[in-house]
Amino acid sequence: MALVALAVVRGRDWGPSAALACIAVGIALLILFVRRSSRVAFPALDVTLFEVPSFRYANIATLVYGATFSAMFLGSVLFLTNVWGYSTVRAGLGITPGPLVVMAVAPLAGRLAARRGHRVLLIPGGILFALAFLVRYISTSPTPHYVSEWLPPMIASGVGVGLVLPSLAGAAAHSLPTNRLAVGSGVNQALRQVGGVLGVGAVVALAGRAHGAEAMPTFKLIFLMLVLGGFITAAISAAIDTRPRSI
Repeated sequence: MALVALAVVRGRDWGPSAALACIAVGIALLILFVRRSSRVAFPALDVTLFEVPSFRYANIATLVYGATFSAMFLGSVLFLTNVWGYSTVRAGLGITPGPLVVMAVAPLAGRLAARRGHRVLLIPGGILFALAFLVRYISTSPTPHYVSEWLPPMIASGVGVGLVLPSLAGAAAHSLPTNRLAVGSGVNQALRQVGGVLGVGAVVALAGRAHGAEAMPTFKLIFLMLVLGGFITAAISAAIDTRPRSI
C-alpha cells in the first residue's frame, strides 16, 4: 500500500510509466500477501472471515469510506488554507463543527443499530454525506462565505459520518464468532487505514500544489469524488443485513 500511495502522490513528477510500475509492484505484493494468508496456519489476515457476508460487504464499504473520509478532512483543510486563505489554526476551527456533530450523532446511531440493524443507518448516512458534498460542489465559491456556503454542508456531512463510520465497524463484527471478534475488528480497522492512505494520496496528488481561485476546478473534482464515495458506500451497504433475528 505504501508503494501504491507513493505512486499516486509522485506520479505527476515521475511520469505514467514509473508510476504504473510502482503501482503494479505494490499490487503484486498485496496479492502474494493474500495468497500466503490463505495457506498458513496463523495468518496476519484471516481470509476465511470474508466468507461471512456482512463482514465482507462491511469491509468493502469501510475501504471505500475510509478513503472518502480521509480525503474529506485533508481536502477541506487544503481548500480553506489554499483557496480561502485561512491560517492553519483557523482552518482547524473551521472544520470543528463536523466532528462535534459526529460526537452527538454516533451514540444515538449505535442504539438504533442495536434495534434495527446497521443498514438503516449506513444507506441514509452515505446518501446524506454525498448530498452534503454535492451542495458544496454546487455552491462553494472562491470567496470566503463560511456561514452560508461552508457550515451547512459541514453539519450535514457530520451527521452522515456519525451514521456511517461507527456503523461500519459494528456491522463488520456483528456476525463473527465470539473468538474471532478481535481479529475481525483488527482487519476492519486496518482496511479503514488502507483506505485513508489512498484518500490522502489522491488529495495530495490533485491539490497539493493548488492555490488561489484558479484551484477551484481541482477542489470541485475532489468534492465530486466525495459525492461518489458517499453514494458507493450507501450502495455497498445495501447488502449488509445485521437485523436482529426474531426468536
